[in-house]
Amino acid sequence: MHKFENIVSLGMNCSIKSYCNSLHDDTVKIVYGPFDNTVSSEIECVYLMIKNDFKDFFNFTSLINNVPNNVYNIYFCHHYNYPISEFIQSFTRKINRVKETLSGNITLYIRYDFEEKFKQDIKWYILLSELLYEKNKCNEFLIITENEKNDYVEQFDHMKHISLKKDKLETPEENFNKFVKIIKNEL
Repeated sequence: MHKFENIVSLGMNCSIKSYCNSLHDDTVKIVYGPFDNTVSSEIECVYLMIKNDFKDFFNFTSLINNVPNNVYNIYFCHHYNYPISEFIQSFTRKINRVKETLSGNITLYIRYDFEEKFKQDIKWYILLSELLYEKNKCNEFLIITENEKNDYVEQFDHMKHISLKKDKLETPEENFNKFVKIIKNEL
């Protein structure tokens, strides 16, 4: 039995969804949400979306190659040429799934980001971890980054940061397996 009932990806890109999919079993639910198959480079925007209950999520600011970009600077890179009504229906379901986890079952929220970006935006990461905790005292937030020097772990009040040494010789499959192992250990 796992300590978490749900896993939710908070982006930065679709790689976390891939890692989580490989963990799927009968005791932990992978919740498919609005951060799967998107690029959400700014943690501040992820925080604001959740804080504002995803208000204005469908307020599109532009279409880049038929791909919508919203006011939260989410780039929907895998959703080109979708009819807008299907797109909105799909993302409404994804948003509702994530909303259910916020105050419902025990959930592990996971985000991958760049080491430098994490350090630069630490304030927003802490605010997001506090918001997730405020919604449900059992929720936890895991951030995985890569760096050039060595592996290390930082523990914050409601957030854990795991940074891995980026080994340029590793294959994509080895990197994938390394990330999956970390996530399994957190469960």
